Amino acid sequence: MTSYESVPGLVEARHAHGETTLVVDPARVVEACTHLREAGFNMLVDISPADYLGWGETGVAGYIGTPEGRDIFGPGSQGQARVPDRKPKRFSVSYHLLAVREGAPRLRLQVWCDDGELVPSVVSVWPTADWHEREAYDMFGIR
Repeated sequence: MTSYESVPGLVEARHAHGETTLVVDPARVVEACTHLREAGFNMLVDISPADYLGWGETGVAGYIGTPEGRDIFGPGSQGQARVPDRKPKRFSVSYHLLAVREGAPRLRLQVWCDDGELVPSVVSVWPTADWHEREAYDMFGIR
């Protein structure tokens, strides 16, 4: 895995299931995105919000999808619920980045926030974020 220690606001870097995720401080997301764009991640593929209300509580089941698929025979919601790890905060916003060149890695930049916490817009870094952000805000009814 490439070293991302110089990314502004870096809280955690992890590699799992063939993907690299950088968790950054929400207040520094624009700075982190600018840094990564200048480092060659020149395409914002998607912005994905997630609400983890109730996640990690009894009765919440799930599975982990991998590049090879998912194990449909493993314990799931058929009375054998697996309780997933708790999340650091209720909401996550994931920015999926790509460096447009042969063999380039994909990267997920992620921020965590609670209800009422604002995440700065990255439209100044990637103008196409305008469409993604409006879609995400519409999903959660944020204006």
